[in-house]
Amino acid sequence: MTKGVSLYEMAHFLFNHHRNLWIFSFIDIVEPLLPLEFQCVWYITNAVENCYKLVSNIKIIMTMVKTFFMRTKKNYAKVMKLINVLRGMETRQKCSSST
Repeated sequence: MTKGVSLYEMAHFLFNHHRNLWIFSFIDIVEPLLPLEFQCVWYITNAVENCYKLVSNIKIIMTMVKTFFMRTKKNYAKVMKLINVLRGMETRQKCSSST
């Protein structure tokens, strides 16, 4: 059985993933002092690396989202059943009070 994933855990994972992309490194400090060509190459390399990290974790993210929506759908079905039961009770009460 798979462990359920709460909304808090999903948000925590996404926040930490986003935060890990923005850690300052030595290159961030010396970047303004580098030649313009190297800065452009660094930006492109950094963008490709971040895209790769996002794509490599997309399977985990999609599993979390799927689990979240399955739980939401299950709870929605429960609520609809309860609403139908209450409607039936209300109808029976109206019918019995009118006679």
